[in-house]
Amino acid sequence: MNSCSEIRESIGPWLDGELPNPQADAVRAHLEACLECCEERRQLEKLNSVMKGAFELADYQLDALVFSRGLRRITAK
Repeated sequence: MNSCSEIRESIGPWLDGELPNPQADAVRAHLEACLECCEERRQLEKLNSVMKGAFELADYQLDALVFSRGLRRITAK
């Protein structure tokens, strides 16, 4: 696993802790030496962060909707 294309395919699983140690070490070492792949990692981390925030917001909105519906039922009685 030395080429940038192989590394870029492995960045996501590496960030998620899904790679066995030898592969994870190879990805880490490559990212320390390759600015282009490191930028790919940065962009993927940013995307992961944005998506996590969107899912958390969606969960919050869903919880608020369920709460408000329950509150309406209580106050309607």
